[in-house]
Amino acid sequence: MDAPLARFRATAAGRGRHAVRWSTADDGHRARGTDGQVPHRTVLVTYAMAPDAAG
Repeated sequence: MDAPLARFRATAAGRGRHAVRWSTADDGHRARGTDGQVPHRTVLVTYAMAPDAAG
């Protein structure tokens, strides 16, 4: 995981971004394994809703 995180950080810095964010599933053990490698875990929760087909 270290190499991808380093690339994301470098890309974000090059674009003047102040943060790199991503979402993962609650059971996404591989992605959640970064918990000790990044500054902090946020409290945001992501929701998804299907579009209205009748629209």
